[in-house]
Amino acid sequence: MRAWALAAFAGRHYGHPEDFENRKRDLLPKATEVAESVLRDSRLSSLQADTRTAVEVEAHNAAGIAYMRMGHFADLFSGTAEDFWRAADDHYRSALAIHPRDVRVLDNVSTLNLIRGSSRLIASKDEAARACFTVAIDAAQQAISNNSHDRFRHYNLSQALALSDEWHAASQEAGRIMKEPGAVKQEQVDNLKKAILAKDKTAIVNIYYPPKKS
Repeated sequence: MRAWALAAFAGRHYGHPEDFENRKRDLLPKATEVAESVLRDSRLSSLQADTRTAVEVEAHNAAGIAYMRMGHFADLFSGTAEDFWRAADDHYRSALAIHPRDVRVLDNVSTLNLIRGSSRLIASKDEAARACFTVAIDAAQQAISNNSHDRFRHYNLSQALALSDEWHAASQEAGRIMKEPGAVKQEQVDNLKKAILAKDKTAIVNIYYPPKKS
């Protein structure tokens, strides 16, 4: 849980952009170190099966989040975005191999592929981007089938559908977002609906890669 907290605290600015860059630079590598030290810990083998499963899933998920964000903000680190994203994908796959129905991991898989696909769209790698958005759709749909009561996974699914040119389906999904509980705000949903109505992929990509201020 310490690894998860480090990764989560460094992944978003939470209304404090003034120290966000320092948090990313300092805490994301620490999150990977803590998570991977847990996975290497010889005491894992002595835990009861259910406890060991829970610890391994949490550690893989935390490492996945940290590597996902290191790829997202790769200019702050030594390494390529794709290398970090491959590491994130490996950890998420390991978590799902242990617990295939874990909705939090599935949510993170969809987020990873929205970030990765958006980066590829910016680089005009349209086919590679589409492959990411297909994975994002599948992960979000799996998460919804396991537990539909979180607006975040409907938000992710709507974005992924839009970025895959499935505009009607994206609009329908956007209409479901605020019917569920969760942290996604009405303003975010309104902005997404405007982007879908205008068939504006750039507005959705900007969620993950905001234009740099001059």
